[in-house]
Amino acid sequence: MSDVGRAFLVIFIIGIWFLLMMINQQSSIVIATTEQLNASRFHSTYHHSANDPKVCILVRTYHEQALQLQPMLLSLIATNYPSLSITVLITDEFQRDVIIRIVHAINHLPLVKVAIEVSTLSESDVEAEFGPKDSRPADWHYLLTDMALERHIVYPSSGCTYTLVTNGDNLYNVQFFKALEAHMKNGTSLIGVHFTSRYSYRRLPNQHVLTTFKYASIDLGAMIFKVETLIRQQELFILPRLRKWIHDDYRNKTGHDPWPDVHLLPSSTVWSHFQGWRPFRGADGYLAERLIAANVTSAIIPQILFIHQ
Repeated sequence: MSDVGRAFLVIFIIGIWFLLMMINQQSSIVIATTEQLNASRFHSTYHHSANDPKVCILVRTYHEQALQLQPMLLSLIATNYPSLSITVLITDEFQRDVIIRIVHAINHLPLVKVAIEVSTLSESDVEAEFGPKDSRPADWHYLLTDMALERHIVYPSSGCTYTLVTNGDNLYNVQFFKALEAHMKNGTSLIGVHFTSRYSYRRLPNQHVLTTFKYASIDLGAMIFKVETLIRQQELFILPRLRKWIHDDYRNKTGHDPWPDVHLLPSSTVWSHFQGWRPFRGADGYLAERLIAANVTSAIIPQILFIHQ
């Protein structure tokens, strides 16, 4: 073999050796990265302890948000908050199975440690208590929201320290719970954040909204509530006040005492009384106002930590 041939052979052997080393190094990097992710899934941002306040999230959604729901749920999971539960509430019946399949698919993704549940509550549960929906106010979905809170989160033995109620078309910053963590550990009753809305604020869409705990100055998904405070104040968005209002109104108008359960009243009697009832529209802001009026502890994080998709 000539000198040139031997030189090419040496170069070829060195090239093969170098290629094998690169492949081996890349394989080691991939394996190390996967192992690191599996080992530190909930330790990259938080140091887990038994004292982490448990946050129970209720995500309201319906068929038109199906494509937005997946990134929304993943944005909550990506916060890596170590003590989290998520319940999805489907507020209509159309294509309900599509949303259930989306949740099922997320639950089976690698590295997802939060088991997302789907509430079995539906429109029929509202109808069982308040009658047919034909004459309901526009924002009647808050009734279903409160029923879901009562069933899944807001009761003494739920184990939930805080609750976030949000919609399926929101998107959260990975630092969302990290920014709230100090206030949660201090037991603050109501915590809000700034956000970006696709709706019109001051007649302009896609504006940064500086949250205040007032009607039309906050969004449903921009605040978290301490569950103990909601129980102590007997507060939800609408349901407790609505039940009492109907009972009292019926008693005052009929003179009947004791007054009947709501579900025993004709639906026309129930719904005709509060068409345009103020707390139905902007129920999120009115709840914040009532809690502030009750002098609960509160804080607003001066950061934009979620957006409307």
